[in-house]
Amino acid sequence: AMMLLGHDDRGRWLRVALATTQLPLRAVPDALSVAGILQTIELTAEACAQLGLPRRRIAVCGLNPHAGEGGRLGREEIGVIAPAVAAARQAGFDCVGPRAADT
Repeated sequence: AMMLLGHDDRGRWLRVALATTQLPLRAVPDALSVAGILQTIELTAEACAQLGLPRRRIAVCGLNPHAGEGGRLGREEIGVIAPAVAAARQAGFDCVGPRAADT
């Protein structure tokens, strides 16, 4: 997974790990899988530990606007992303999602 790090003008850090890389946008939905998203969550938690963060809470964004609005704007959140988040939570990871990407 690729993780991007940056901070805002108040010094708050944002870390973003990507579930897919180097794909045309039209190929992204087919590239998503429960296993791939779960692996990205695991790698993100590991990176947070390596960065020395006291909390490793992970928010997983949806693919579609407004996280799909319950299937009205896409079904990837229902069929792939939410099951991956549920599996991660069951495995003990502190994660939530899918969330709207602009939150």
